[in-house]
Amino acid sequence: MSEPRLAIQPYVVRYPVEQYRDSDMKEIKIRFQERETMPDKLEKRAKELDITIEQLVKRFICAGMEDYETDDGPAKPGESLDDFFVQNGVLKPK
Repeated sequence: MSEPRLAIQPYVVRYPVEQYRDSDMKEIKIRFQERETMPDKLEKRAKELDITIEQLVKRFICAGMEDYETDDGPAKPGESLDDFFVQNGVLKPK
C-alpha cells in the first residue's frame, strides 16, 4: 500500500533569524512563480557551499556590482574595522 501524497505547498525556505538582524535593516524580497526551479537551485547551491540562501544571493549581488565600483584608488586606512569600511564605501557612517 502506497503512502498518501501531500498536496504541493508554495515554496518557502525558513532559516533561523540571524543575530545581526535589526528591525531597521532594509529588506529586499524576491518572489518566484510556483513552477520556477530557481529557488530549488539556489537552495541546492547554498547547501553545497554550506551557507544560507541569503548569503548566496548577497554574493551574487556583490559580484554583479563589481563593474559599478568607483576608481577611488587604493583602500583608505581606518581607525577601526568599522571606520575602514566607512572610509572605503562599504558601510554608511553611524
